[in-house]
Amino acid sequence: MSEWHERKKYFTRRLFQEFEAGRVDHDLKDLLNLINSLDDYYTTSSCSGRIQIAEVRLPGEKFDIKVLGKWHWKVDPETIKNIVLGDWSYLWLMVQGPILHVVARNLECAMKLLDIARKCGFKHSGIQVTKKERILLEIVGSEEMTVPLKWKGRYLVNPEEISMLVQVSNELLEVSKQKLARFKNKIVEEFTVEA
Repeated sequence: MSEWHERKKYFTRRLFQEFEAGRVDHDLKDLLNLINSLDDYYTTSSCSGRIQIAEVRLPGEKFDIKVLGKWHWKVDPETIKNIVLGDWSYLWLMVQGPILHVVARNLECAMKLLDIARKCGFKHSGIQVTKKERILLEIVGSEEMTVPLKWKGRYLVNPEEISMLVQVSNELLEVSKQKLARFKNKIVEEFTVEA
């Protein structure tokens, strides 16, 4: 068995285990299975997009972040408001678009999937790594928002106005989900496979 087939087998088996353990966004399951059913591709990691609220001084401080809530679906404004009213010094509301890591067998295959992704609105997607037997693509959505809610314990957003921010967050997340659906449908169409 070639290195390509060994790696594809390993990652598809690992994905199945992650599905079983509930560590894969449920709304990505069909798309990931579809990509993995194609001979020239396999997936490594993914997120369907999320809304997150976190305590951290600045959002880029990855190791100091304390995630207080994370949702891969629309969130209720009261849920966010209840967190905001807690005793936090620094608080951020973040929306992050989808991100998929897909390995392609060669440059031609990579460019084909990248072209499909870009036509579906994933315009900032690209090639991350190239190796002899594989090319890693990052397919990433541009739906992002980062809003400071508290700074040094002071509200930067009136807790009564949180519902408007949550409405915008939910709309951004919905745009992400629609893009993923278009991407899945376009793959079915381009590769003439069943969903």
